[in-house]
Amino acid sequence: MIAQLLTSELVTNALEHGAGTIELSVTRSPGELRIDVFDESSEKPVSQAAGAAELKGRGMLIVETLASAWGVQSRPDRQGKSVWFILRTVT
Repeated sequence: MIAQLLTSELVTNALEHGAGTIELSVTRSPGELRIDVFDESSEKPVSQAAGAAELKGRGMLIVETLASAWGVQSRPDRQGKSVWFILRTVT
């Protein structure tokens, strides 16, 4: 459930704030799950505190709170970035 929520947040951000083609990568290894969402914008997401009455602006705060780790990487092979998160799993 947490992986679905965080993936939804990253894909929604890519749709609303990114550019070009959006790609999703899922990598599972012993003890962790990594999700990468790629888009062609170089604009990095910002974790911010939204006001109580605001309907948007909490996505990256949710990712920051629930993920074991998260970050942004430039794409050396082409324009854009990857926004990713890792969830540690029990094996």
